[in-house]
Amino acid sequence: MIRALIADDEELSLRALHQMLRRHADVEVVAECRDGDEAREALQGLEPDVAFLDIRMPLASGLDLALSRDRGVQTLVVFVTAFDQFALPAFDADAADYLTKPLTEARF
Repeated sequence: MIRALIADDEELSLRALHQMLRRHADVEVVAECRDGDEAREALQGLEPDVAFLDIRMPLASGLDLALSRDRGVQTLVVFVTAFDQFALPAFDADAADYLTKPLTEARF
């Protein structure tokens, strides 16, 4: 079972990503976070297999979270954002992937 964390401050985006993940029987969403602080706590406490992070969130950005995570933890980071200009910094933060909104099932 793949344990996933979702972090996005936009309720519709959070819900859309959760619905896409729910279609995969081998994925369990272990946390839904609405800001960077919630996401940081969940990342540290739950150590999910994958974290889907929005770039721009209140309190801490997805980039901040990815750059500050414990490198000993094996959580893969997938950025989900409406902004394509953050792709290079995202991959500098060891992103596994970079998805742009609106999400499509094919790209997901």
